[in-house]
Order: sequence, then C-alpha cells, then structure tokens
Amino acid sequence: MNIRNNHKNVMIALLLGILVVMAVGYAAFSTTLTINGTAAINTTWDVHFNPSIKTVTPTTGFSGGTAPSGNITLSSDNLTATLTATLNQPGDQVQYVLQPKNFGNITAKTTGSVAYVASGASTAAAQSNANSSTSGGAINGSGNYTVGNIKYTVSFSPKTSIGSNTADNNITVTVEFLSSATTTTQQYAAIHITVPYTQA
Repeated sequence: MNIRNNHKNVMIALLLGILVVMAVGYAAFSTTLTINGTAAINTTWDVHFNPSIKTVTPTTGFSGGTAPSGNITLSSDNLTATLTATLNQPGDQVQYVLQPKNFGNITAKTTGSVAYVASGASTAAAQSNANSSTSGGAINGSGNYTVGNIKYTVSFSPKTSIGSNTADNNITVTVEFLSSATTTTQQYAAIHITVPYTQA
C-alpha cells in the first residue's frame, strides 16, 4: 500500500509540476504588446510668383522723349502675372523681372513658362486680347514674338528642380516699340504669363 501511495504521490507531484510549468509558459507567451503613438505627414504644394520680387524698368527710345511706363499685376493666387506697357515712341522698352518660388515643401520642376502676348488700342484692350491666344501670340519658354510694332521677348532658364522655400531663376520679359516702326502712335502691350510646375 505504501508503494501505491508513493507512486500516487509521485504522480500528483509530477502533474502539479507540469501544471506549474504550463502556467508559467502561458504567462510568458501571453504578454500583451501595446504601442501608442501618432504620426503626422504634413506636405504643402505652394509654387507661385514671389510677390516681393517683381521689378519694372522703362527705357525711353531717345533722349528727350516721353518715358514709357509698365506695370505688373499678380492674380489673387499669384499663379498668373499680367504685364502691361504704354510705349510712347519707337525705341521705347519696358523690362520686367519676375521670380517663381516654391513656398511649399514638395520639390517642384517645370519645363518653362507660357506667355500670351498681344497689343491693342488701349491697355484694357491689350489685356483682353492677351487673354485669348488667338488675338496675339504665344511664347513657350524662352523666345520672342512680334505683334504689329511691338516685340515681346521672354528669357527663362528654369532650374532642374526647386526644393522647399527655394526660388527658381528669374524670368525676364522685355516689351519693345520697334525702332523700325513707321508710326509714332502710342502703343499698348500686354502679356499674361504662367509657369506650370509639377512634382519633381
């Protein structure tokens, strides 16, 4: 009977030992892993003309002549620049400088500017004509175009790409009352210019 009781006690001890090992193993493998946190990705697309960098430089066609005048107006979103000029005599020029800039944090690139040029009987008429590519002409990238007695020249060599808060190279536009013109009638010119950027 003692042997049986000893055998029984050994079996109970063994079973209790197995139960303890199983309980410890279960506790070890059932640990809960909790990771708390938040991630925010803030990207901003904001490429447009820099309103702080825009200059107009008029040059009179001859000494003693009436100085020409020019103006730059940016659209409310600064994506389009409207350049106007009043040219008083042959040889007059107005030069404009604009700066496209990446105000966002997404790298951008462009292949160049798009300009619609036109003349008209008044500044308003020239602006209206420049709104329609059929009323004047178009200059894609750098180049020139002549409408009547007015020659338009656009010079722009964009960078390969522009990163966050980085300016592109300046755009220079020149409007000229041709010296070869046979009229001295005041001329009105307008250009609408945009620079289409895409993500680099």
